[in-house]
Amino acid sequence: MTKALSAIEVRPAISCEDIEAARALFVEYAEALDYDTCFGNFDQEMADFPGPYLAPAGTLLIARTGAHAVGVVGLVEAGPKMAEMKRLYVQPRARGLGVGRDLAVRLLADARRLGYETVVLETLPRMVEAQALYRGLGFAEDTARSSSEVMKFSIKLSTSGQINSPSRARIN
Repeated sequence: MTKALSAIEVRPAISCEDIEAARALFVEYAEALDYDTCFGNFDQEMADFPGPYLAPAGTLLIARTGAHAVGVVGLVEAGPKMAEMKRLYVQPRARGLGVGRDLAVRLLADARRLGYETVVLETLPRMVEAQALYRGLGFAEDTARSSSEVMKFSIKLSTSGQINSPSRARIN
């Protein structure tokens, strides 16, 4: 797949096909990061999947180029007026196309629409590109809660403010 050929579509994973593709991408992501140490309760999460990622409190988004699922992200309730962005993953073949940003922008818009005021996330210190993406979207690191093993970020969602919309993806 070349950058010039790719038209990216970001949409809710509602169909059985999209939900299974999202599950497969979550597993691919976890395996790439050694999920035994990085993802507590991942096996249970997959057994209950898509569970907490579904409406009315969550969302599950998938990015496709043609028939191929190339990215995924989920949103789950984390507390009163607070949600957590989880498992933002883009396959290596689709990196550099803005897919991660498109997924994150759509997720933040959905979080706002669902009534959340804050979105939190965790990432690994070695995921430098992801940290740059999060900071570029307005997330701030919570250094008091971060550690050498996990970095914690949050963003306050304004009801009137808007994150720059994706320029490359078709958002459905």
